[in-house]
Amino acid sequence: MMSPLISALPQRLLDIAFPPLCLACRRENLLSHPGICPSCWQKLSFIHKPWCPQCGTALLQHILLGSKCASCLTNQPAYDFGRSIFSYKGLARELVLAFKHGDATFLTPLFAQWFAPLITDIRTHNPVFIPVPLHHRRIWHRRYNQAALLAHFLAKKHGVTYLPQGLRRHRATPPQSGRDFSSRYHNIKGAFHVPDKYRDRIEDAFVVLVDDVVTTGATMQESARILKKHGAQTVGFLAICRVTKEIC
Repeated sequence: MMSPLISALPQRLLDIAFPPLCLACRRENLLSHPGICPSCWQKLSFIHKPWCPQCGTALLQHILLGSKCASCLTNQPAYDFGRSIFSYKGLARELVLAFKHGDATFLTPLFAQWFAPLITDIRTHNPVFIPVPLHHRRIWHRRYNQAALLAHFLAKKHGVTYLPQGLRRHRATPPQSGRDFSSRYHNIKGAFHVPDKYRDRIEDAFVVLVDDVVTTGATMQESARILKKHGAQTVGFLAICRVTKEIC
């Protein structure tokens, strides 16, 4: 049998002859970080601990690990946990907008690899991954649901259950941009339902909602409320980005 070094030689020779391009700036990657060049890597605003264990927003460095943010202490969310990779700004925002509106579906594996550390603990709970759904009219216009692409890739990569139709959006809603939490929640309330044929899969399940961006959390709040109404034991979310600032 060939050693791993020898078996990997053809790919390494190809990388030398045709260096992979950075998926952000399209310049040479130099293999420093998978998919992203060193310059672009430094522009990504990762969310680091300490973070709120419930909503995942960044906390001030002096806050003890495990402490909740003031927002979650004041208004208890329906979801049990949330995790995001980046703050929604700078290069991370540009990548997500390209993924969401610019047909940049090739970014799916790149985002998925950054989720790996967040999924390690989740896998022990036998989770069910469900994408935050789009209304069929929105899918017709956009041609794909970026949350579904990501959820499917993550579920397949980590060997967990994927339930693409576990939550449906049966009512079209106006755009959420520019709205605060109260307005967003009023806008989204009653827009989701769990189809009858999936309700037994939801009951007592550990559900992980997958989306691209969490802004105020209103969509996650309503999604979790509906899923728990139909018996989900735990509901959390994974999102590429969240609109956040350091709070205590």
